[in-house]
Amino acid sequence: MFIATAVNTDPFEPPSTGCFCPPAALHAAYGISTTAQHAPVWRKKSIRSNGSVLTAVGIRHRLKLTALVFVGLLLSTAMSAGAQTACFNAPLAGTWVNSEAAIQDLVKLEIVYQCTQEETEDGLIVPGARWYVRAWAKCYPANCAWGLVRARIGPKGDLQASFSTFAADRFVRIKMVGDRVDVQLIVNYRSERRRDIDVEVRLTRKG
Repeated sequence: MFIATAVNTDPFEPPSTGCFCPPAALHAAYGISTTAQHAPVWRKKSIRSNGSVLTAVGIRHRLKLTALVFVGLLLSTAMSAGAQTACFNAPLAGTWVNSEAAIQDLVKLEIVYQCTQEETEDGLIVPGARWYVRAWAKCYPANCAWGLVRARIGPKGDLQASFSTFAADRFVRIKMVGDRVDVQLIVNYRSERRRDIDVEVRLTRKG
């Protein structure tokens, strides 16, 4: 039987100098060797509950791994929240109309936004977006559809899309200005008898 007082159980710090444990007990419990004068020498190791030895380096390594996992979870959660926020922050999405369109003019745009989330090799959720544009020209008795195409965000933040039909290739560059959209429309007709056009069209959101 032995008596010990104020023993420090922190695996990174030596036991208290107030310990009066016999050298054998110190060695078994804390991994301490003694000199001829029984002065304790700290070896920086800890005893697990199952009796195996866990070094201070091993403990630090486990703590670093735990911290990395925790940071990864935080980043994943934050990016997922950012992706969800982006789903509700697409002011360009919707239906836009040109109330002053003449025959063959751009009369309506339908812009569709889809929020996407992709998982990286590290398990992080990366937000993304897919844009689609459907366009119509004013015709009689019904408007002429140019089709539905995948769009992309240009370097200046404008939305760009290209339509290929039997009569022409059309390119639109869409930019939001206040509560309306300004559209640059470029049309390259396949027939040499028709003059190509490059015009600006203003559309307002359909109520």
